[in-house]
Amino acid sequence: MMTKFVVFCLFAALFIQMSFGQHTEADCLLELKEGLCRMDLPRFYFDAVACKKFSYGGCDGNANNFETLEECVSICQK
Repeated sequence: MMTKFVVFCLFAALFIQMSFGQHTEADCLLELKEGLCRMDLPRFYFDAVACKKFSYGGCDGNANNFETLEECVSICQK
């Protein structure tokens, strides 16, 4: 019984990860939104020409917010 529960939890976590956090090309069209909070997280956004670095505040951003330059380039600069 415990094994079934553990397997269920693993599949649920995998499904949640796959459902959320997937960027699409439409994200690249959004304007830069740095967020209202005061964290200083290094992120990358696409500005219609290239991926550029910015400081994300940690909340109230949008999907044009990539954790790595490579992720931004692979989605937005095809």
